[in-house]
Amino acid sequence: HPHNPEGTEWAIGSFEDINSVEFGTFGTDILGHSVGTVLNDSLIPYNRPMLMHIIDDDLYYEVYFHMWTQGGAGGGFSYTRVLESNIFNAISISPQSGTVSAGSSSDIDIIFDASGLFGGEYYGEIIVASNDPDYPEVAVPVHLSVTSSSDIWVDPDTLDFGEVYVNYDGSVNYGATLELTLGNDGTDVLNVSSISIDNTAFMVSQNFATIDYDEEIILDVVYTTTGVGMDSGAITIVSDDPNEGTVTIPVYANALEPPVIAV
Repeated sequence: HPHNPEGTEWAIGSFEDINSVEFGTFGTDILGHSVGTVLNDSLIPYNRPMLMHIIDDDLYYEVYFHMWTQGGAGGGFSYTRVLESNIFNAISISPQSGTVSAGSSSDIDIIFDASGLFGGEYYGEIIVASNDPDYPEVAVPVHLSVTSSSDIWVDPDTLDFGEVYVNYDGSVNYGATLELTLGNDGTDVLNVSSISIDNTAFMVSQNFATIDYDEEIILDVVYTTTGVGMDSGAITIVSDDPNEGTVTIPVYANALEPPVIAV
């Protein structure tokens, strides 16, 4: 809906203004009811950005609209969005203060930790403040290039159907279904190229998947058999996770004939 895309709040400004602007609904609060007029007359010609806050993920973007049309027959728009640079949360400095004797120098450790950052280029400055009368503050540019990666997780790590009746009610075979959850804790899309199982008594509801970051899917694992006895197998999940490219989930079931009452 043009008055406010679901799960977002907006403001006019750039990252530099993020602490001074007031966020609200896209149309009603920020751009008014004449969204196209404000965008086409005041923002797009001057390449002025808006700020978009994705509330659930707590992510901020600069959004540069390039085109906006609307009318009774429909419309369209195009834009570029830039993720907020969170480089300051990725840097630690040690020591953060100290004294340097005249004519000497001192080393400072700058440690970068890209954990949790999405792929992209991050820029910032380290400000060194001192009692130097000529240069009381020195700005040191900082640049961090981050490559995204996926991170698979699976729950549970073993599937045990326990005891399952077969050949129930004469000719009808009885089976059971369990759920297996696949998720992605990384900062890039997880591409699962293969989901297979090595025992035909078990079946998985899908054999590939694409999982966005911070998302999950649920698979149904079905057990059916006509014989009695123990069945076991392994579900093999192959993905582009750089650290766990192949995940194996053991599967167990015990097929029993149902008890029969005699009167």
